[in-house]
Amino acid sequence: MMLQQVKAVKQATQTRLQAVSSRKVTEEKKLGVLIDETIMELTRMITEDGKRLVEELRCDFDDRTLKLDTKLKELDINENYLINVVEFVEQLIREGNAAKMLSAKQGMALQMEELQTMMIYDEPVEDDKIEFKKSEDFFTDKSLGKFMCSNAANYKLHNIPTFARVNTVVRLPLQKGEQFQGTSQGVTNDDIIAVIKTPDDKIDYAKVTEGSDDTFSISYSCKVPGCHELSVWVGDKPAEGSPYAIKVVPKKGLVKNVGHDQRLGRDNIAGVALIRKRHLILCDLGNSMFHMYDLITGGEIKDMQPTISGHPCTPICVAVSARGYIFFTEYNTKLVFVCNENGKLIRCFGQGTIGEPRGIAISPINGSVYVADVLAHCIRKYREDGTYLKSFGSEGDKDGQFIHPLKVCVAKSGNIIVSELTTNRIQVFDHRETFLYKFETKDNAGFVNTDKNDNIFVGSHENGQIRKFDSLGTFMCRIDSDGDGLKEIGGGCVTDDEPCQVIVSDNDNGYIRVYSL
Repeated sequence: MMLQQVKAVKQATQTRLQAVSSRKVTEEKKLGVLIDETIMELTRMITEDGKRLVEELRCDFDDRTLKLDTKLKELDINENYLINVVEFVEQLIREGNAAKMLSAKQGMALQMEELQTMMIYDEPVEDDKIEFKKSEDFFTDKSLGKFMCSNAANYKLHNIPTFARVNTVVRLPLQKGEQFQGTSQGVTNDDIIAVIKTPDDKIDYAKVTEGSDDTFSISYSCKVPGCHELSVWVGDKPAEGSPYAIKVVPKKGLVKNVGHDQRLGRDNIAGVALIRKRHLILCDLGNSMFHMYDLITGGEIKDMQPTISGHPCTPICVAVSARGYIFFTEYNTKLVFVCNENGKLIRCFGQGTIGEPRGIAISPINGSVYVADVLAHCIRKYREDGTYLKSFGSEGDKDGQFIHPLKVCVAKSGNIIVSELTTNRIQVFDHRETFLYKFETKDNAGFVNTDKNDNIFVGSHENGQIRKFDSLGTFMCRIDSDGDGLKEIGGGCVTDDEPCQVIVSDNDNGYIRVYSL
């Protein structure tokens, strides 16, 4: 009997050992597949980031090369004039009667008895004027005179704007530098060249108008948005600070419509976000997919349709993390999903903590993910990895309470702004989720977002109007106009540039509107 029991234990042990070995082989295969997939994903991400970094480096290299070429031209001119200065000084030393030579130089004093106590600084001062200075045995600091070097630019362009608008004439005064005030330069229109280089490297000429007292006006009007370069030359010398970078932005109001081929459908777009500053991510609720468009050209880039167990996800609202990952709330599973730019799902979270997720936002301060839970009348807070942290708010109309919170955004300061489904109330909380203040709009908000200065933009779902409020909730202006035909705003976002652009979905007409401030 004992022998049989031992044999049975041995047999059971061998069977278990075989099962363990088989499971080990299976798990090793799964691990190998997972490692291969991870390596492929990392390789793809590194390749994409590498292409982006190479393009950024190429643009930076081109920009630096242009600036260096300009600087080298200036240095070549400066070198010639410095050689002339050296020759003049050598001749001054050789001549017995230095007063006659000094009197011929503008700004040179006539106190020849102090010439022997003067010295020239080895290093040019910032404005590249070589000044005669008293040597150390003098207690006072008196300037005898100056030699004017060529790169001490005779003229300077003033009132250069932060940005200019398309097809708007900009006029800039061109005036003599401070060291040349009160002198006659004998410059005419023919001596001045003002050239505009467009973003696509085309060349255009600005208009030069002569004024009084050797002053001029440079006027130009750019036809396309983007970074332009204005170069001004007076004779053979560039104006001080030339070339100048001029940012050209669209005119105020409606700039363009994106996706106006009706592919987006009606009542479909509830979420809009920007990725890499120029690519629009649109949540197409009706077609269960993402659309990606180029904000600059308005052209479609691609469609993405993440799947769960073979079934397409239905994205509602979307936010993009600092690392470029796409976070979205999903209609069917009532969860939050994370995918990459190609639509490949990475993880999901919210099981057991979310009832009906809608708006989603990511804090630029600490990366916390905030999700509006419509049915639970609160805001859920998670880490980026999906770890649940806390909730704040409860059902009610008091400060800090919610009635079906719908959309949420986080300002650059970390303030959290929440709109509601059935009211026109907007509430603002600090980064600790402490209530700060509230204000009202004309009806419920289809989107709420902020610019880099914490100004708050609210898009009306019912009447299709976009309103701008300051960081304290005071109404500032309306962005759209009645003639735009904007209706039923479903989602939107705001760019970080200056001036910013406001992008909203027009769910009644089935496309995206882009407005410039």
